[in-house]
Amino acid sequence: EEFIKRRIQDERINKKLKFDMLMSKIHPHFLYNTLNSVIYLARRDHNQDIEKMVQSLILILQDGMAAYSGKSCAMLKEELEVVSAYCVIQNYRYKDKVSVSIEVPDELTTAYVPKNILQPLVENSIYHGIKIKEGKQGSISLSAARQGELVKILIADTGTGMTQEQITEMNQHLSEYDEGFGYGVRNVNKRIELLYGKEYGLHYVKNESGGVTVEITLPYVTEVEPGILQGDIINV
Repeated sequence: EEFIKRRIQDERINKKLKFDMLMSKIHPHFLYNTLNSVIYLARRDHNQDIEKMVQSLILILQDGMAAYSGKSCAMLKEELEVVSAYCVIQNYRYKDKVSVSIEVPDELTTAYVPKNILQPLVENSIYHGIKIKEGKQGSISLSAARQGELVKILIADTGTGMTQEQITEMNQHLSEYDEGFGYGVRNVNKRIELLYGKEYGLHYVKNESGGVTVEITLPYVTEVEPGILQGDIINV
C-alpha cells in the first residue's frame, strides 16, 4: 500500500514537472515588437493609443505570471479577455490586416479551461496564416459549443492554409515534444494531455476558405480544486 502511494505521488510530481517545463517555454514573442510599437506611437504623441496598448500588454503579462505561479486553469471568459487584449496590440501592428470575431455562449464563459491555450493558437493563425498573405486582409473566428460532457472550441482562419499532407503530419506529431516547426501548438496540446489525458487536445483541418481550423476538445469543467494535475486540480 505504501509502495502504491509513493508511485502515485511520484507520477503526480513527474507530471507537474513536465507541465511546469512546458509553461516555462511560453514567452510573449510579441513583447519586443509591442514595445517598439509603443516607442513609435510615443514619438508621434499618440498618447491614447499608447495607453490602450500598454493596458493590453499588462493584462497579458499578468495572465502569464498567474500561470507561472501555479494557476493551471482559468474561466474561459478570462482566456477570451487575453485574446482580446492580444488582438488590440496586433491591430496596432497590422492595421486593416486582421479581423477577429469571438462567438461564445454565455453559459460556457464560466467553464474552466487550461491557461494560455487560446492566445498562442490565435497568434499562430496570424503569423503563419494571415501575415504572409500578401496584400490581403484575413480574418479569424473563435467559437465554442458544448457537446454533452465536452467543450469544443474552434479557431478558424482565412490564411494561406496548409496542404493536406502538412495537416496530417501536424496532427500526427502534436503529442511530441519538439521545439521545431509547430512547437507552440504542440506545447498547448501537450499541456492539455497532461491535465486531462490523451483523448483531449488539438486537431487541425482545412476549412472552406482555404485556411486552417484548429479544434480544441476539452472536458466540460465547472469547478477547480487545489492540487497538482489530473485528478487533483480538475473536478470533471
